[in-house]
Amino acid sequence: MRKDAKIRRYIKGFRWRLGALLLLLSACVTDYEPKGLEQVRDLLVVDGIITNGETTIRLRRSVGLTDNFTKDEFVNNAKVVVEREDGAVFACADSSEKGEYKVDMGDLDQGSGYRLRVSLDGLEYESDYLKPEITPPIDSISLLKKGQGADVRLCVSTHNAPGQSSYYRWMYKENWEVQAELYMEAEKIDNVVVMYDLLTSNNWYYCWGKDSSKVISLGSSDRLTENVIANKSIASYHPGNRRFSVMYHAEVEQYALHREAYDYYFNLQKNIEESGSLFAPIPSEMKGNIRCVTDPEVPVIGFVEVATVTRLKRFFPEIKKIYEPEITGCSNTIVQGLEYEDNSDYGYVVYNPMDPESNVYALKRCMDCGRFGSKQKPSWWPNNHL
Repeated sequence: MRKDAKIRRYIKGFRWRLGALLLLLSACVTDYEPKGLEQVRDLLVVDGIITNGETTIRLRRSVGLTDNFTKDEFVNNAKVVVEREDGAVFACADSSEKGEYKVDMGDLDQGSGYRLRVSLDGLEYESDYLKPEITPPIDSISLLKKGQGADVRLCVSTHNAPGQSSYYRWMYKENWEVQAELYMEAEKIDNVVVMYDLLTSNNWYYCWGKDSSKVISLGSSDRLTENVIANKSIASYHPGNRRFSVMYHAEVEQYALHREAYDYYFNLQKNIEESGSLFAPIPSEMKGNIRCVTDPEVPVIGFVEVATVTRLKRFFPEIKKIYEPEITGCSNTIVQGLEYEDNSDYGYVVYNPMDPESNVYALKRCMDCGRFGSKQKPSWWPNNHL
């Protein structure tokens, strides 16, 4: 009887496990509906580093796993101040419609703690007091690639004294110049011939582009024998990217971090890689060091770090060696004859109003630098053309 009972229990257990397996397999083909979606939607998300000079604090509302981020998630009606432990208050001097609040901090007192306070919809939020981490200078920024066809990497190197912070975060801004492959002297728009001029900004031969970091770039030397970061990649591009075709400039910001801030940003970085967005979605347990003091039950997400910033910027003449222009075949698109005048894909390379039959045409994409930039030239750009 005991043997029969064991067999019956075994068969019953096998059936239970088989049923569970079949249920699991059947669940694989159904829509995924994460548990607790209501916990990650509409939470206040705070992003920013209190630093010397101008501090930028960004406020958003998180969205659900199945929602899209829109401008409605920007929080523009908050009151934002930075407080120092001795009672000094630094108020927001400027704000934008994109949930950005700017505070002029001047020089940070290395011996004092700072925190952020946010007043929003009758609730008060504040971060922990932190003394600033002192950020070392950036040793170098460079463009590197391993060989022909390899990606071009924007890299940063730095080092810090023994016993000082070994955790870092970087942000960057980029500007570049790009030129069209062919010069468009004239173009017909709505049956009106528009003439262009290389001596003024009225042309589509010279353009400029700009961009800034969209991901969190972190580095740590805590497992190394020396507090040194060498050629840390913070951005990567195809070697044929047009930003490297004429002139390229980058400015990198560096922050030394508290270990708690590094851990928070590291987890947030993983979340971004999985979800594709800084603010959507964010796990409800990722709360950081800011809380609602009016009602502790109100969740808020964010870590407000306090650290000085160091910067390094330069032009990169080495792009002449690393840029690998793609074969576009634009020179083969040049044609002559009146029959191309009504083709919207073509534009004038040369235009002679006295002899329209001698018009020379080429694909407009070969003559339009606006595909890779705009006519907004930086005021500090070193050349004279527009």
